[in-house]
Amino acid sequence: APNGVVSGAGTEENPFIIQNWVIDASAANGIEIRNTNMYFIIRNCTISGSASYNGISLYNVDNGKIENNTITGNVRGIALDQSSGNTISRNTISGNSQYSIHIWYSPNNTATGNTVHGNGICGIAVDFSSNTNIINNTIFDNEQYGVNIDSSVGNVFTGNNITGNDVGMFLGFDTSNTLTNNTVSDSERGISIFASANIITGGSVF
Repeated sequence: APNGVVSGAGTEENPFIIQNWVIDASAANGIEIRNTNMYFIIRNCTISGSASYNGISLYNVDNGKIENNTITGNVRGIALDQSSGNTISRNTISGNSQYSIHIWYSPNNTATGNTVHGNGICGIAVDFSSNTNIINNTIFDNEQYGVNIDSSVGNVFTGNNITGNDVGMFLGFDTSNTLTNNTVSDSERGISIFASANIITGGSVF
């Protein structure tokens, strides 16, 4: 309870629940979880901050769910570092100085059904990560990239609607990623590929 848990035991059947908080993240990360594989859900929280801290930060964490939160005005809305088996779903994340969602050295995660926009660098970034699914997200009006994929292998990007970014999707130093049925529009460059070998099928770029 002193750390914001309102119920649960941390098991798969009865995860810790962190919910319904209004958090000022201007002087520290809004929610920070480190070094655990216990099960938890963060949901229905409103987190706003400054360009110095993250809204939600996971480091060396497995088995988390982050869902239905509103996160604005941080350096990164949701940051995963060396974490796996987490799901980020149905969040609204905007106005961050860098990224809405940043997946860094973190395999086997899923981001689905999120709305991300108005960030200084990128909507969703996947760096040095593998086997991550980025599905059915709405990504728009970011200053540089809608989606940035760097030095990553075997990830799947499906059904995302990406519009109004300088570059819709950028892939650099990547292999074996699959881009399927994404819609990329109103960008200076729709899909930009550098030193990469990937599979792109379906969808539309206009």
